[in-house]
This record gives sequence, structure tokens and C-alpha cells, in this order.
Amino acid sequence: KDNTELDMLKQDSEQPIKLSPAEEYKKAMQFLAVFDGLTPLYIHFSDTKKTVKAPTKLWVDTVSGDNYVAKKLGEIIGEENVKMK
Repeated sequence: KDNTELDMLKQDSEQPIKLSPAEEYKKAMQFLAVFDGLTPLYIHFSDTKKTVKAPTKLWVDTVSGDNYVAKKLGEIIGEENVKMK
């Protein structure tokens, strides 16, 4: 492959991949399962307009103050979809 082809491939691989809502949800749940915390997590499903409390194994730590989990979750499902209260 010539350099132009490699540059094009590199550019394509650097573009964020748009996930379907189901894929976003699955990736978010896998991410959240790694963390332990005492703060309840609520999941709102926009298609059904229902909000449910996640199982305690998915609760998050908000005490540390750096909002790492919220920031990373925003990268997965979009910042506009993450609310902290």
C-alpha cells in the first residue's frame, strides 16, 4: 500500500465509531460493572420513557470528586445522556 492509502486507513480508524443504542447500552453496562460505588445509578430508556434503578453492582462512586466514571460514560453514550445530581 502506498502512503496515501495508509493515511486514508489511519484517518478512518481515528474516527469515532457510531454505536447503535443497544450497543451503547451494552458497552456502558460493561464499563460500569468494573466500578464499585454507593451512589445509585438510574437508567432512562427514551423509547419507552421509563427510568429504572440499576442493580447495586452497577452503582457508582461519586465521592472521589473527579467524576471519572461520568466522563467516561459520557464518551460511551454521549455527554448529553449523563446527568449527575
